[in-house]
Amino acid sequence: MRIRRLIAASAAALFTAATLVTPAPAEVTGTWACSVPAGYTYTSVTQSTQCGSGGNTAPRYYIEVPANNLWACTAPSNLTYIPVTSSSQCSTISTAPRYYLRTPQNNMWACSIPSGYTYSQYVQSSECSTIGTGPKYLLVKI
Repeated sequence: MRIRRLIAASAAALFTAATLVTPAPAEVTGTWACSVPAGYTYTSVTQSTQCGSGGNTAPRYYIEVPANNLWACTAPSNLTYIPVTSSSQCSTISTAPRYYLRTPQNNMWACSIPSGYTYSQYVQSSECSTIGTGPKYLLVKI
C-alpha cells in the first residue's frame, strides 16, 4: 500500500512538473510584439516605449506568419518574393526592403532561390532590387 502511494505521488509530481515546464504555444499572428519570434515575419515596425526601458523607445513589430501574397519586411528561406520595394513600414529610421512573398512554383520568375529549388535562367530586373536592378530567376524544383 505504501509503495502504491509513493508511485502515485511520484506520477502526480512528474505530471505537474511536465505541465509547468511545457508552455502552450502562444498565438502571436496579427499582433504587436517587441521581438520577432523564429518562424514569423513582420509587416510593420514602429518605435514604442512599451518595448523600451527607462522611458526609452525600442522597435515594436507587427507579427505575421509568412504566407503567399503577403507584403513583409523579411523573406524566409522557404518562400520567395517578387517584387521588392523600399518602404518606411520596415524601418524606424528611414526605408528598408519590403518583400511581396510568394509560394515557390516550378517555372516561376522570382527574386530569390528558395530551399528545394534551383534556376534555369536569370535576367537583371528592377523588380528584384530597391536600387537599380537585381537578379530575377526562373525557378526549377529540385
